[in-house]
Amino acid sequence: MSLGAGNRTSLSAPLVVVIGHERCGAVEATLESIQHNSEPHGDMGALVEGITPAVPVAEQRRGDLVENTIRVNTEMSRDAIAKSSLLADRLKAGEVKVLAAYYSLDDGRVTQL
Repeated sequence: MSLGAGNRTSLSAPLVVVIGHERCGAVEATLESIQHNSEPHGDMGALVEGITPAVPVAEQRRGDLVENTIRVNTEMSRDAIAKSSLLADRLKAGEVKVLAAYYSLDDGRVTQL
């Protein structure tokens, strides 16, 4: 969901959770596009464009590049939402929190990042 797509009255929830998930196809498409210097198919272009900034950060972390990119993209999305002017007053007043989490498809666990 885009915060810009919602109206201001719908942003009364005290918690916003950005969840990345295991084996994300959009992240896999982003890495494939970068590694093969190719254009993504169809509507994936906008997703790939949004995820691409997470890749250089993920490359600096140990472990699997796909999993790292999922986590970094989730963290970056959290940070972008936390900087949103739509939430600025509520964040400053402590009325809302913005968290990042990772959802494991294998075991159903959600872990805060």
